[in-house]
Amino acid sequence: MPNSTKRSSIFKHAALNMPEGAADAYTNGFSVHTYMTEEQLAHYRRQSRSDFIAIVLVTEGELICKVNLRECVARKNNVVLLSPGQVKQLVHLEPGTRISMLSFTPGFITAMGFPKQFSELVEYLSSATDQLWELESGDMRTLMVLLRQLSAYTKQTSAHNYGKELLYHQFSIFLYEMAGFRKKYTQRLTAVVSRKENLLLRFSSLVKKHYKKQRSVLAYARQLHVTAKYLSSTVKELTGQTAGEMIDQQVLLEARYCLHDPDATIAEIAHHLNFPDPSVFGKFFKRHTGVTPMTYRRQQLM
Repeated sequence: MPNSTKRSSIFKHAALNMPEGAADAYTNGFSVHTYMTEEQLAHYRRQSRSDFIAIVLVTEGELICKVNLRECVARKNNVVLLSPGQVKQLVHLEPGTRISMLSFTPGFITAMGFPKQFSELVEYLSSATDQLWELESGDMRTLMVLLRQLSAYTKQTSAHNYGKELLYHQFSIFLYEMAGFRKKYTQRLTAVVSRKENLLLRFSSLVKKHYKKQRSVLAYARQLHVTAKYLSSTVKELTGQTAGEMIDQQVLLEARYCLHDPDATIAEIAHHLNFPDPSVFGKFFKRHTGVTPMTYRRQQLM
């Protein structure tokens, strides 16, 4: 078993993927970044992960990023939604591109003390099923006005007698606007499909929490109070993948992320992912990718 005292930094839990000082305004579990500089964005050029939900607004230019190793192109008046735990990386930034960002933890919503139905407004952000929205210019201006106001309120939370309350209410206005835009810019689903989508989201959430130790479709189905057959057919219908493939893909995503760190040994990664030994991990990885973990690492670090 690997020596835990020498574990690579890649295994350390990241609660915030940008230093607090890099934000225009920051409070516990919440930050605002308006018109981010090249220096601020440099942090995102390496793969990173966080517990934050992030809403990225592109007001000028174009950027290319990778989310869970898949390429995403965002242009002027686009909004990119990033959910907790995703592996993110900025690949290319067109000269003159202007980006602003709001990020917050699910815990920040809880701390606000709003009723349960308010929390449901941000539930879709935690899964980010519709990752890219193409807004009309007027709607983008509306969000930017609210974002600048949020930045101002965040800076004065300690100076104003009701600073925190002002921030919470301004943030709720922003989220209500986002919820309204979601209905405007994303495809509406029928009630039947919505129930299936809800099952998929709950399954996906469970997989993200437990994939390192639990890889049985039947075990997840029992937690969701459905049969394994129904869970598998629903996942297949909505994603084109089987439930087992979704679990394996989550394991592979984490494996690839870990392999990008040259200081993390194959034995450490195998242990981190709860494989019985590096050999079993290696066979699993090669079966799904066609190459061994070491070959994949060499290819990525060349």
